[in-house]
Amino acid sequence: MNLLKPIWENKKFFRADLDFVVDDLLAISSREFQERIWVRAEGPEINWFEECFLSLEPPMDWLRYQIRKKEIVLSRVQIKAILRVWVMFNRFCTQGGAPPEGSSWEDEQLFYINHPYFDKIRKQADFALSLLRVR
Repeated sequence: MNLLKPIWENKKFFRADLDFVVDDLLAISSREFQERIWVRAEGPEINWFEECFLSLEPPMDWLRYQIRKKEIVLSRVQIKAILRVWVMFNRFCTQGGAPPEGSSWEDEQLFYINHPYFDKIRKQADFALSLLRVR
């Protein structure tokens, strides 16, 4: 993957209604993206840990709504993999701890990026993308 291009230029074509889910999974799955954008702010994207978490909520609400309406076009395995990312991310945000008080912006972002549990979330997001055949 060419990480010098914006993240949306690195993905393969995907259905428009799932596009925003894929965008969030790409941001979560890529340590290089996180270091480039969250820590060094080298754009063109603007993102950081908290923003990544907050931007994941609407796609997950949409996905759960589609599941309830039985209008989802994904397999159970794909759905489970995507929802697992959301559950893991929520768990991390509520139980993963916080950076030390007084940490710089870069140190805060690196705390999240280097956390062992966040590495598991990255791997789960990568797995979900592989099931969606994005990677």
